[in-house]
Amino acid sequence: MTLIKESDENYYPYPKSIQIHGNRFGASGFNPDTDKELAGILYELSEGDMPDIFWDGVLPISQMILGQPEDEKIRLNNNGEASFLAIRPLRYLLSFPNPIDRDQSQYSRKIESLQPVLINNSE
Repeated sequence: MTLIKESDENYYPYPKSIQIHGNRFGASGFNPDTDKELAGILYELSEGDMPDIFWDGVLPISQMILGQPEDEKIRLNNNGEASFLAIRPLRYLLSFPNPIDRDQSQYSRKIESLQPVLINNSE
């Protein structure tokens, strides 16, 4: 697993407050491109049962150890029978048992309305 370093000090590469909701999923994952590093890892970890929703679990190291703030956690809601898989990066990198988590209940939270995006049109 390769971590990308970004030179822009305003760039924050970790997910915050992602909301996945109201989706329906069909048959997928039957022909994954396992030549790509992440897809190959996911295919191996899922034992060929590719998930509908996948999270690589990569966060700042302090959050991987101590947990992500509640208001920044991923929220899943109303996605039908969607399958889920999250990697536990530290367990994976250190070859500990149970490097994946398929239990999405800890991510089942109320969806919060987003603030409108305003674009300053300077015509």
